[in-house]
Amino acid sequence: MKILNFKQIKMLSYFLFFLGIFFGGRYAVNGIALFILISLVGFFIYGTNRIVHFNRYLLIPVFFYILHIISSFYSEHHKETIFDLEVKLSFIILPLIFGFEKIDLKINKHKILMVFAETALFSGLFLIIKGLYAFYITGVFPRYTDFSPFVHASYLTAYFTFNIIVICFLYKNHQNIFRKIILISSLLISLSVIYFAESKAGFIILILVFIILVFRRLHKISKFWTYNIIILSLLIFANVLIKNQRFMSMIQGYDTFKDVVNGKQKYIESTAERLMTWDASIKLIKEHPWAGYGIGDTRNKLTEKYKELGYEKPAKLRLNAHNQYLETFLSLGIVGFISLLALLFIPAFFLKGDMSFLFKMFIFIFSLNFLFESMFNTQAGVIFFFFFYSFLISYNENRFLPPIDSSEDMP
Repeated sequence: MKILNFKQIKMLSYFLFFLGIFFGGRYAVNGIALFILISLVGFFIYGTNRIVHFNRYLLIPVFFYILHIISSFYSEHHKETIFDLEVKLSFIILPLIFGFEKIDLKINKHKILMVFAETALFSGLFLIIKGLYAFYITGVFPRYTDFSPFVHASYLTAYFTFNIIVICFLYKNHQNIFRKIILISSLLISLSVIYFAESKAGFIILILVFIILVFRRLHKISKFWTYNIIILSLLIFANVLIKNQRFMSMIQGYDTFKDVVNGKQKYIESTAERLMTWDASIKLIKEHPWAGYGIGDTRNKLTEKYKELGYEKPAKLRLNAHNQYLETFLSLGIVGFISLLALLFIPAFFLKGDMSFLFKMFIFIFSLNFLFESMFNTQAGVIFFFFFYSFLISYNENRFLPPIDSSEDMP
């Protein structure tokens, strides 16, 4: 009975955490803090998993965080260093929480993922209703940052793209008609949110995810229909993107970058900004590739390089690398860069189990997003990524699937 009650409380903590991440900021931080607190209470009352059963893949993010601690010793800006270590605490806390969770205290993973899909449905509906209200007042439906004031559009798009994968995973495992309707509704809302958020990278990643899902589902049944559906879908996506002003500006970004570098143009489009940050980052990496500049000094080094190269707007805004791979290389050097690749691709390659495809798609989505955003520089990226990274690994095996019992549902 005690364990039953604790599972109900823990299920509530999952719900509040998922709700928090979609609204970002302090909501996400408070949500993960509540989840960690309840997990620690569970450890105190019921004990922890034996160290021999600790999943070895969860040691990779722990090692990754230790590298950040080591780099703090040769960082000169201590305030920035401490702040960065605080932001990245989830690197180590969440893998340890999930790694030491006892098997008999685990909640059915399908229920946890169902709560995530339901929360995405609620959050997406809230954003769309908010947008419709703005349209009623102003006559203009909000897009991009106006549509997503709580979480940056790139992060929000990554969340909802992952939700689409979760829905595909859950749909085949649920026979309940009502839950299937909820999943279909969550899918439609997710697509709508991604469209209105107008993340350029998000559009591209969604197309790639769609192609993978269609190919995986249909190619064994009919190659003819598989390729025709993919081609038709690409044509539809292309038509949508051509009409999207932000996406077309991305196509022109390289020319803008060249004009700014040559002093022919002052206006900087966001894609040109990214090209500048990447250019400056690569130049810095070449100058100091082995140990990096330290987590507290990277932003200052980048700003100095922007000024040296004449990149006025990135220097004024003190932009980060806008690429997690470059950001990690700058901060930690080659060892940190290799560790990041290990973090992403070793479990994705070797993990076996019923959720291994879900994990692979999770890594696929975020490894592509890492090309365009330094997602580990913010709580919005760190908390979401390492929560699901740790959850999907620790709940992957079939033996970690407790029987579905209606008594575990939300009270």
